Amino acid sequence: MFAYDIRYLLKLYIVLSYTYQALAKYTRDTVGDLMGKYIANNITLDELSAQVTDGWNKITEDEGKLNQLDIYRSALGLDSLTTVELCRLHREEMDKIDPSVCKEDENNTTLIIIILASIVGGGILILIGYISYKRYKSYQAIKKAHEQQMEATLNEATKALQTLDYPLHLVRADEFIKEGKLMRHEVLRNTHKLTVVDSLSDVDAFIAAGKQVVFFSHQWTAFKSPDPTDGQYHTMCSSVKELAKRNGWDESLKDVFVWVDYSCIPQANASVQNLAIRSLAVYASSATYFVINAPDVAHADLNNKCDLDTYQRRMWCRAEQVCHSMRNGTAGMFLAVSHKSEDGSVGDIEFSPVKSGKLFVLFQRYVRSPLKITYTNKSYRLFSFQTSSSNLYMCSMAS
Repeated sequence: MFAYDIRYLLKLYIVLSYTYQALAKYTRDTVGDLMGKYIANNITLDELSAQVTDGWNKITEDEGKLNQLDIYRSALGLDSLTTVELCRLHREEMDKIDPSVCKEDENNTTLIIIILASIVGGGILILIGYISYKRYKSYQAIKKAHEQQMEATLNEATKALQTLDYPLHLVRADEFIKEGKLMRHEVLRNTHKLTVVDSLSDVDAFIAAGKQVVFFSHQWTAFKSPDPTDGQYHTMCSSVKELAKRNGWDESLKDVFVWVDYSCIPQANASVQNLAIRSLAVYASSATYFVINAPDVAHADLNNKCDLDTYQRRMWCRAEQVCHSMRNGTAGMFLAVSHKSEDGSVGDIEFSPVKSGKLFVLFQRYVRSPLKITYTNKSYRLFSFQTSSSNLYMCSMAS
């Protein structure tokens, strides 16, 4: 087996020596001569190693490293390396032959990278432009829809100030007191105890004829009934009498009319009820007097106290206050409160103007300052009402 390996190596050496002539020259002139000197003890082993290495480097430089590499690869049946591969693996030798070769290749590579980067960058710019265009179109569509919605809202608000979606229904004060409790709208309608005013012009004429309209703003103290204990009703009756006394009205109260939601807004028909609710701002602003009715009364279903503080947290109650004050100011606004007596009934009524001291601060507590806006050359006042979960916005023509 060993003899076979020796023969194979000799054959390989002969082939390489024939095809790679520098190897034969190196073996004859360098290795052979130095081995003879080493055997004759003329040089040491370290000197032999150093001189053999130097001899290899010299013959490699004389013959050319790249030329020898081609001959060696050819002897092994391999293709010659490409210029790109030579520049990458043997840059130093390539630069010695011609420095411009590898630089030109680098320039070509750089050019290709620049072209590819330009294509990718152009594609990205086109994509960004397309996305920006789509976002712009979407923004324009949203803006247009918002403007249309704002225009419709303002037109509806303006219309609401000029027309009644549902006629104003009133109860004459003397009949209101005779009933003994808050009566349902349909009961009063069927017994012909409601006075109906069909339009805003009729409302103005009604008041101009010397009629007084007292608007009662209050909170319900049960889910299905506005006043199960009649505590709020008795406070309302006392308020009407106090107003008559302060203003010198006829004690018969036949020229005084009361508006209160349970009696003056339909309760049975939801569609008609909604029309009346849409006219609520006009009802409140058309009244000659506005009374905040907030006695201390227990809520029948929640088992907690309803008072002035809970009243002020009611969004619709605050909206009614603003609607009246926007047109009439606070001169005709009053506050009616009371505290429970020891037996649980409603105590003495405290009746005072809203604009006095702390009460006026409380009135404005939950109502943000109005924002004046201009749309289609018309000015509007925008009011917002703060709640724990949402805001209510109301518009009116600015004066």
